[in-house]
Amino acid sequence: MCEMEKILANPRLGSGMLYFNVFRRFDALVVLAKNDSMKLEYGNVQRAVSQMRSGVPVLIEIQGSVLEDFATRYNYTCTFQRYRGNPTSKKFDHRREKYSSFDEAIAQLTRPDIRKQCQEEGLAIVNDYSPSKIAQKYLRAVGYSGEFLC
Repeated sequence: MCEMEKILANPRLGSGMLYFNVFRRFDALVVLAKNDSMKLEYGNVQRAVSQMRSGVPVLIEIQGSVLEDFATRYNYTCTFQRYRGNPTSKKFDHRREKYSSFDEAIAQLTRPDIRKQCQEEGLAIVNDYSPSKIAQKYLRAVGYSGEFLC
């Protein structure tokens, strides 16, 4: 039985440990924006949050209003923009200086303090996307006004 099968077979480890073992080997993860027009406009925050769960610094390409809103709402600093001369959102300010280029962002990630900042910001964001928080937001949206004990 290979190591991966042993991890998956162990109920105390399982896929969570496998996930950890894979992602801990990376120095940083890069989440590129989808190029399809619908996904470009509405973004894909789920991929970014999933990568942040690993605890590895995550660099997010900002392209489209949803990803830009996400980065702005959380003041997430580990961002870049490949196509800075071609704004996709009318809602936000697309000044050339607002986001780093990919090369500039990668150069910043070589600094230990920036890597730590990316990790800390990402792990703070993950808390807002836990199953409990998502369920609470859903219940509030459908009219529940009670308290949550979790």
